Amino acid sequence: MKRWLKWAVYPLVLISIVAAIQGYYWVKATDAVNALIRPFKGVAKVDYQEVSAFLFSPVVVSDITVRDQQNNPLLSIDKLNIAGNSWHFFLTAHDQMYNGHLTEPFSLQASGLSINLPSISKAYSKADTLPDQLCALQDDLLPAALLAYGYGAQPGEVKIAFEPSANRQQLKISLDGDMTGIATVELQLWLGNVNGVSLLRKDLALSRVAYSRLRVRDKGMNIRRLNYCLPESASREGQQRYLAERVDQWALEHDIQPSRLLKQALVAIEMPGSKAELLLEPAVPVSLEALLRTKVAKDSLITPSEVALTINAEQVKLSEDDWVVINSVAEKAPTSELASDSEEDVPPVLPIVEAAEVIEEEVVEEKPAKRLREIIPGVVALEHSDVSVAYMNTAVSELPAYIGREVKIKTRFGKEVMGRLVAVNKERVSVQHHMEQGNITFPIYRENIANVKVLR
Repeated sequence: MKRWLKWAVYPLVLISIVAAIQGYYWVKATDAVNALIRPFKGVAKVDYQEVSAFLFSPVVVSDITVRDQQNNPLLSIDKLNIAGNSWHFFLTAHDQMYNGHLTEPFSLQASGLSINLPSISKAYSKADTLPDQLCALQDDLLPAALLAYGYGAQPGEVKIAFEPSANRQQLKISLDGDMTGIATVELQLWLGNVNGVSLLRKDLALSRVAYSRLRVRDKGMNIRRLNYCLPESASREGQQRYLAERVDQWALEHDIQPSRLLKQALVAIEMPGSKAELLLEPAVPVSLEALLRTKVAKDSLITPSEVALTINAEQVKLSEDDWVVINSVAEKAPTSELASDSEEDVPPVLPIVEAAEVIEEEVVEEKPAKRLREIIPGVVALEHSDVSVAYMNTAVSELPAYIGREVKIKTRFGKEVMGRLVAVNKERVSVQHHMEQGNITFPIYRENIANVKVLR
């Protein structure tokens, strides 16, 4: 009898232990989910049905609904899979989400996604669009235009991955989205911060963009607009002619004179099935907060040489005049609710916040001799003479002779790049900078170089 009881108790104890571990894991995973959606509650109502969390499996959040403060539906998700790099990720995920500092990579994959485009568009613009303005270039994303083009709740799939570097000073964000009847979007963004990159708004605002690539492929938006604004029987040449007139009207309203190449690029982007890629590789990483500000002149942050635009597999070389035109339009753009420069108008969920003033404290390095005398009284250590690292001014034309050497390059915009000189050609100079996750090469165009110094 005792033996039978003993063999009966062992399985019960084992089951109880497994159940306790599973219960604890579920609680930690639920806390992580709540911490993940917590920042959005300031501007939207986020609800979900349940959280499914099992050991060694991704966490699944089902039946997510997001509504605005007026209870209008914005989007819904049937299932959101949250996967960590290891099974124990969710044991510390709550703390990582709460304080924003990621130590492990994780990804979000939304299936059964439905976005109510007109409702979301209302948050971006307070302006009402008249029927005869629906086909204007700048009004494509206004609620009235989206409704006229036949958009409502659009299905899609989205995956977002977050990969922090080992020293937590770099964060790679990757986004892959496929919205049925609209477009596919791919985004890669490298953010850096010497104090550590996190998901908190104040930290994101201070982060600097080291690399960004955006790919967009039209999957229905352009043809819907053309079908609404033109007869369906219009030829391809007729579509191009109409779009060219649209661009001319847009330029007239903004009092600008885009070049022929820029006009052709805008027309090509508006054609059905177009593919566009925008690559940003700043010689010196620029502030994310400054890039997102609508009232900041982008020509003071980045130059055409740091931007590559490709449309339908053909590279578009932006001139200085084109860059001036683009910045002129950006500065004249009306400030919407979500892009307001007024701090009180900025929803708390956005990383568009005023960057806190950074006060750099002077670091006083104690000499070993002084420290040694404090530890061992009466002992006098030998003080070594300071050896300063010296750089010599060098002409850009002489740089090919210094490939492989450490250099300091100052651009005409006041930015400084330090690293190893790896390549020099007629157009640019390439400097390799070592980071925790590997080496990153920064291309700098010759015309942007103000001063070069080579390590002796």
